[in-house]
This record gives sequence, structure tokens and C-alpha cells, in this order.
Amino acid sequence: MVEGENPPPLFVSYYTDPKYEKYAKEHLIPSLEKFGLQYEVEAVSPLGSWERNVNYKPSFLLGKLSEHEGRDLVWLDADSEVVLEPTLLIHIPAPRLIGAYFSVL
Repeated sequence: MVEGENPPPLFVSYYTDPKYEKYAKEHLIPSLEKFGLQYEVEAVSPLGSWERNVNYKPSFLLGKLSEHEGRDLVWLDADSEVVLEPTLLIHIPAPRLIGAYFSVL
């Protein structure tokens, strides 16, 4: 990292279901590690329905923003996988507020 640069983004995710836990542990986390990306992928207790589980995402992200104040975050679904080095997400020039990227291979 060059002096004065922000640290690389932190890739974050959570899962509430054992099938997503399995996918995250077998695919998402190894793919993040393959590219040397810093991450926090966490288990969250199920909230009673798929909608509640999904709607928890803003609260989760706000908590992570507070916990890692000043650090850029990248959200990934637990059933996703990083297949190419995410240089566009790592080198977004300042100022930046939000970025979205979606790809299906």
C-alpha cells in the first residue's frame, strides 16, 4: 500500500442457513483467500423467514461500517464466488460512496 492510500476493502457476508454456510466455506471463502482478499464472513441466527434474513443486510452492513470506520466494504452474497481478481473494486478512486457490480458467468 502506498502512503496515504486507504487500506484495501474488506469483503463481508453472512449466512443464516446451513446450505449457504456450506457454500460459503467451500466456495466463497476459498475464492477470497485465493486472491489474498481480507474478509469477514459470519453466521447469523435465522430471523424466522427468508425476507427477514435478507432484510437484515442493511443492519449488518451498518454494524460493519461502524466496526471498521473509514474502511471500504464490499458485500458479497454467501453463495457467490470470486473468479477473477476484483481490481475494479479494489482500485475505485476517491471519493466513493457506493459501488455495485454484478456478473453471471
